[in-house]
Amino acid sequence: MVESLFVLGTVILFAVISFLNFETLAIVGLVLTAVGLLLGTPTGLMYHVVLHRVLRTRGTVPERWWLNPVRHHEGLSPEEMASFSLWFKLGAVGFLLAVVGCVLALAGFVRSFFN
Repeated sequence: MVESLFVLGTVILFAVISFLNFETLAIVGLVLTAVGLLLGTPTGLMYHVVLHRVLRTRGTVPERWWLNPVRHHEGLSPEEMASFSLWFKLGAVGFLLAVVGCVLALAGFVRSFFN
């Protein structure tokens, strides 16, 4: 199911790229990137802060835990997972928006060279 949504999103993204002129495409991409960073940065920070607190209360904060924090999700109780789940999901959405925005902006800038 997730793979189907990914393919559908990619097809829609390419359709949008083909119909927009390069200036609009670049502006939309830059705005999406800004929105993604404005959403993803503080929520990602909160995710890391709350996860660190959960790990600290368990007494299991490994060195360099922030490099791959998702691997520390296993073994946590549902209540512990619920404490940072919203921050984790919002940070992921912000990251996705920023990446899509960068792709759109890059596509707009590349198309501007060929017009």
